[in-house]
Amino acid sequence: MLLGIVNADLQPRLAGAEMAGFQISDVGRIERDGVRFEVVYFNPKWNRSTPSFKTLRLSSDGSHQNSTEAVYDGTWMIREDASFAFVERIRTDGQSAIDYSLNLASGNGVAGAGVSLVAMLPIERFYGRSLIVDGTPRSFYGKYNPDQKSWSGPARKIIIPLDNGELTVTGDIVYQFQDNRGYNRNNWELRFWLKGSRSSVVRDASLDLRFSYTAYRHHPVSIAQVANMGFADEKADDGAGGWTDQGPDNDLRMFPAGRHVLGGIPFEITNPDRNDGKACVVLQGKSRSYFPKQKVITLDRPVAGKYLYLLHAVAWEEVGKKAGTLSVQSASEADYVDKEILSYDIVAGRDVANFWNPRKIPHGVVAWTGRNPNAIVGIYLTRIELSGKPVSEITLESAGGSVWMVAGLTLSDKLAGEAPPDETIVLEAGEDYAPVSGPRQVKKGSILDLSGLLDAPAGKHGFLRSVGEHFEFEKRPGLPVRFWGGNFVGLPGNHETTDANLDAFAAMGYNLIRLHHFDGYLADAKTSSSLNFNATNLDKLDYFIAGCKKRGIYITLDLYTMRRPARGELPGYADRDINPGEYKMLTLMDDGVMANFREFSKRLLDHVNPYTGLAWKDDPAISFVSLLNENTIYALYQCTPFIKGLFEKRFSDYVSRHDILLTKENRISHERRFLHDTYASAFIRLREMCKDIGIRVPITDQNFWLNLATTLQREEYDYADVHFYWKHPVGLGSNPYGLPARIESTSAITEYGGTLLRCASARVYGRPFTVSEWDFVAPSSFNTEGSLLVGAFAAAQDWSGLMRFCYYKSYAIGDYENSKLGSFSPGQDPQTGLSERAGVLLFLRGDLGASVVNYPLLLPRNHLDVGGQDETPRLADRLGLLGKTGVLIVDPDKTAILPPATKAAITLGAVKTPQGVPVYAEQTFSGALNLERKVFSNDTGEITMNVEKNTFAAVNPRSEGFVLAEGQQSEGSFVSVQSLRSFATVFVAAMDGQPLATSSRYLILHLTDTKGTGMRFRDKEMTFIEDWGQSPLLVRRGQVKFRFNRNLEGFVLYALDLAGERLFPVEIKSQGSKSVFTATNTADGHIVAAYELIYRD
Repeated sequence: MLLGIVNADLQPRLAGAEMAGFQISDVGRIERDGVRFEVVYFNPKWNRSTPSFKTLRLSSDGSHQNSTEAVYDGTWMIREDASFAFVERIRTDGQSAIDYSLNLASGNGVAGAGVSLVAMLPIERFYGRSLIVDGTPRSFYGKYNPDQKSWSGPARKIIIPLDNGELTVTGDIVYQFQDNRGYNRNNWELRFWLKGSRSSVVRDASLDLRFSYTAYRHHPVSIAQVANMGFADEKADDGAGGWTDQGPDNDLRMFPAGRHVLGGIPFEITNPDRNDGKACVVLQGKSRSYFPKQKVITLDRPVAGKYLYLLHAVAWEEVGKKAGTLSVQSASEADYVDKEILSYDIVAGRDVANFWNPRKIPHGVVAWTGRNPNAIVGIYLTRIELSGKPVSEITLESAGGSVWMVAGLTLSDKLAGEAPPDETIVLEAGEDYAPVSGPRQVKKGSILDLSGLLDAPAGKHGFLRSVGEHFEFEKRPGLPVRFWGGNFVGLPGNHETTDANLDAFAAMGYNLIRLHHFDGYLADAKTSSSLNFNATNLDKLDYFIAGCKKRGIYITLDLYTMRRPARGELPGYADRDINPGEYKMLTLMDDGVMANFREFSKRLLDHVNPYTGLAWKDDPAISFVSLLNENTIYALYQCTPFIKGLFEKRFSDYVSRHDILLTKENRISHERRFLHDTYASAFIRLREMCKDIGIRVPITDQNFWLNLATTLQREEYDYADVHFYWKHPVGLGSNPYGLPARIESTSAITEYGGTLLRCASARVYGRPFTVSEWDFVAPSSFNTEGSLLVGAFAAAQDWSGLMRFCYYKSYAIGDYENSKLGSFSPGQDPQTGLSERAGVLLFLRGDLGASVVNYPLLLPRNHLDVGGQDETPRLADRLGLLGKTGVLIVDPDKTAILPPATKAAITLGAVKTPQGVPVYAEQTFSGALNLERKVFSNDTGEITMNVEKNTFAAVNPRSEGFVLAEGQQSEGSFVSVQSLRSFATVFVAAMDGQPLATSSRYLILHLTDTKGTGMRFRDKEMTFIEDWGQSPLLVRRGQVKFRFNRNLEGFVLYALDLAGERLFPVEIKSQGSKSVFTATNTADGHIVAAYELIYRD
């Protein structure tokens, strides 16, 4: 042992201290505002060593710490045969500065590249800031540039802009400022080299510096006196309330009030509860002309600042156009004269952007994000550079296009508001992803072939009927019928292609196909009317329907989706090209257009299919019909300026005819009543049309929107139908479906089932319920959970039909090597196809039981007359995780007849309820039913959702399915699973008619995520997609451990290819009454997403 040095285990250990706001560690590291300075020795190969408690052997009598001085005196062991005598001193005068000195000595010298005091500056925090080196800015802007990867040299003063103040370092400095992105590290590195350390052998080296800190000046500007809106809006379009006046589903009520640091700048957000409900400034735009054009904020006293920061956003964004003007009036701090007015244009897409789906912009950053029921929402931070004179007045003025919302203003000396450059991510096969290959067509008779579930031919049990809340066939009364299938978009291909597609649908277990968008391709281009059909295209549809019928697959369709009448075809509109949105609205308002719709429908349904010998209307394989796709009147009455003008004229006539005194306060309710009456009258005629044509199957309409006014109208239909999507990309350009696009790759479990559970607000008690369009949309990393969640939830809710969106004519053609993903591409993704089998088994085979208890939402039939909220409360969605739920429409003056086994009812207005059943108002039901909990199990115990752990389980006697975040585990009655690598959707099903406990044949699915080769994202979080990529598809590598509660000796476990062909046996170990195996989804060059576990013959 060296004289005066103790054993490392016995040496004094200093506890660390704080000096003048600097934190000093037990081994002399210095930290301020989250930036740490530590001594680093670089060996000849530039490997690093830093002092630690084990390598810094402190002297027992020379080292000490207190509030004004810290001394570290001892030996720094670089390696066993090399060390430095180490003396580090840190002193303070008690103010905001410290003096730092370090002396190293080695008699024999230590070989190396140098010793420095080092600070790492994370780019995500420091991008946009510059070091000031002797008055000259030094920084690295843009992407990494190998030609300018470092700055270095002597200096006397360096200013480092930290988060809360400026750190000034002075002394006889030799510095190096290096961009470490060239070494695959996302930071910048600042080094202060010790004198004498830059030789190949270091003997004596020293460093003397002074660190002083100056906090930034910030002055949040109150906007309380000029605020005109709150953050929460309880009623849309009433000119009052909050945010953009779009109602509770599209406000900013989750935005926090009070003092908050956002984007690195402190703001004082006005609390609306203490300011008469007002918290923000919202200025007029084209869609909100009733908002003020200008607001002027006068400061209590002039305040100086280098920058003015806005916390703001726009709605109805007009990209590239000026949203408004900000004017700053400055005055001399001494006498308030020498006024100066500077104006700055705020341009949408440059300085600010839409609060929906916040994105990166050139001159601002997203400072806060949240989520309302409709979208990811956010607020932007924008920096305005000022002249330095004290500011006395700030004026905000709208340009009249976009609606401009301002939530906060702050004057500050801090430089903020710049985001680091995007880090482009391009996906390729490698450590995380493996390429997909193999045929699309499933091997007939394999365990993946579910065609045996179909009851062919379709229609053999007669026409479908709506009976209560179920469908039944007329020849099988009392036996409920369910449907699971997909949307087929456009026209089928040739007969060979159609047969391949239909075989693939049958193999998935689909017993229903929705024909979608076909009407846009039926018109004979050689004629001047869309009512004349192209014989070749009609033949393709006929053959498709006949092929479905033969295989046991039923058909549903919309009589209108996208057909464009020829110019002059519609009486009264000879000079217009009518687009689909206009056609749908005109059908409800114009007798001539309804006559056109009627004629098309009659010609189509009277047409005799030569392959079946039946007219379409006489074929029971066509199971149910929607009249016009997504024609909800409340969504369409302002769809184009032409329609809006027509609506205004008709509404004005309605007001005059009924002697209505229209006011700002009552306009919305009268508009709603007018739209309701208009639709009700039109639907009477549509119902008569169906009867006259001879339609004998259930009909529906308005399969879009979840507002209560539409739900009231759904009571008139034979069944209710709606659409939902989870995490659809939002195009950032003029095409909302194009690229680049903003995506939110989030599991629906984290949001209590998301839009899936929201469907309950369109479900009407007493009617069958279907979802004719749904998808968990690519390129989300959680798509494979969709079929499991939908199948389980729909089965528990006892819905009647699900149709995934969407498939095209090339669906089953070729091999997976040629597949390419897109927004709606479940047919291109082999893992989605496998996951659909889980949904089919849970819902269509009936594995998971329906809930018994009910939680109805009671909607008075006079809802439109009494006003009130037109949406169900968001937390009511979670009732579906407890039991069956939906909207029960009741007469307000009669005692409601509740569904059997009603556990609790929630009122959506004034209604009469029977005694003995708990009834809660909208304001109280959530707390009473504990709907804020993180773990839900439904009444049958077959569904469990853990929002906190991001897990889901659907457990029943015949199958068990799980969704697992990486590292999570879940347990069923038959099997427990743990995801060892990657997010996973897992499913185990008995396939021989027996329960899991005694089955001799099992299907096992292990699904992760699918992407495309070359799929490009502009950020490492993969929230902005720029290119869908090409083939081959890529599957994320994953691993799951299975533990079965059964000794499976005598069973053989086979890995399957994507077509269901057996590849090779996989070892499964029996351990007493248990059996285990670990599934790895890539093996021997194959994607292994499915297994067959079968008792050895």
